[in-house]
Amino acid sequence: FNTGSHAATGQQLTMDGTNEVALLPRLNTLLGVAVAGDVGVIAKGSYLGLKRGWVYDEVADNWQSDRTWAPTFTTTELLALAGAGTELTFTAVPPGCETRLGVDRDNDTWFDRDELDAGTDPADPGSMPTILDIPEDGVVQTIPVLKAAPNPAGASGTQVQFNLPTSERVTLKVYDVQGRQIRSLLAGDLVSAGAVNVNWDLQDDSGRRVSGGIYFLQLQSPTLQISQRLVVTN
Repeated sequence: FNTGSHAATGQQLTMDGTNEVALLPRLNTLLGVAVAGDVGVIAKGSYLGLKRGWVYDEVADNWQSDRTWAPTFTTTELLALAGAGTELTFTAVPPGCETRLGVDRDNDTWFDRDELDAGTDPADPGSMPTILDIPEDGVVQTIPVLKAAPNPAGASGTQVQFNLPTSERVTLKVYDVQGRQIRSLLAGDLVSAGAVNVNWDLQDDSGRRVSGGIYFLQLQSPTLQISQRLVVTN
């Protein structure tokens, strides 16, 4: 009986940081089937303590996460997140279903983690964030931004830059690709509203210079949670 679905539909692979050599050929085969348009491929896992989702973009050959503003990953970068307790499960799904199954479960164009960050329900298409809150005085609130300059960062370190709409207590931490904390730059500090610059000298919490690679900045406050990718060169 012909269901019209490709034979690869429903196949799953779980990467745990130890089995990449064995499973990578099968993953590459699934991605090739996706490029041909016969399936979509999604990934689910845990990152920085949060359940996350990604969808494979076969045109750009990268992975879009369930946060619209977060940087995309190459397959190699995404696999680097897999480890004990942070396993990644890749699933081949029917073509056209990958966005809903991977990053936007209620198919309302707002990605799942964006909705959770905003306090709305990612399973309810009637529950959506507002783009901007405009107060009665007509002044538009500051939109939070987190970035590092320079990025990639070299011997001179980097300036972590962000803005806050209101004065808040802020934590700012650096994680490696395995989700391990490398450096705490702010630990519940009271930070005034407006533009903020924090220097990172590329040292870890023990004072050692970090090795080259990919790191992630995470800013948290009572009202914000923002992440950004940072590349450190040797």
